[in-house]
Amino acid sequence: MPQCDPIPPRITDIRPRGPARAHRSALRHRSQRGHGPLLAAVRSRNLTEALRLLDAPTRVTVTYDTEARACYADDIAGDLRDAGLEVLGHSGIRVVCDLITDDARKSDSDFYADLERLELALANRAPYPHFARMFQLIARPSRTR
Repeated sequence: MPQCDPIPPRITDIRPRGPARAHRSALRHRSQRGHGPLLAAVRSRNLTEALRLLDAPTRVTVTYDTEARACYADDIAGDLRDAGLEVLGHSGIRVVCDLITDDARKSDSDFYADLERLELALANRAPYPHFARMFQLIARPSRTR
């Protein structure tokens, strides 16, 4: 049973497009397995909440005070494979940014440029995609179908 909403119909009905006929689909989701607990431990210094969040099926978003289902890249990758897709890549989005507690520094253009370079360097380098705030999976129709 998928942890997140089922794969939208448009994902399961992928047709090659473009001159090279090599179409890839990207699927993005929030709420990586470790990010909620990491934020609770690092930013809030609430270790009890970090432990609770490890297996919690939902997270409450701070900005919108809304409950959202926790989604994990490995579960979504399995859903994609079950739908006949081959997962080509897994990238992490916002690996470091949310862990920096000094939000004012993020407004400094030099600091932000350095942060952006670091985020891009970590996005596809294991194990960092698993710690990111969001993830993106790249998939295409399986050649073994």
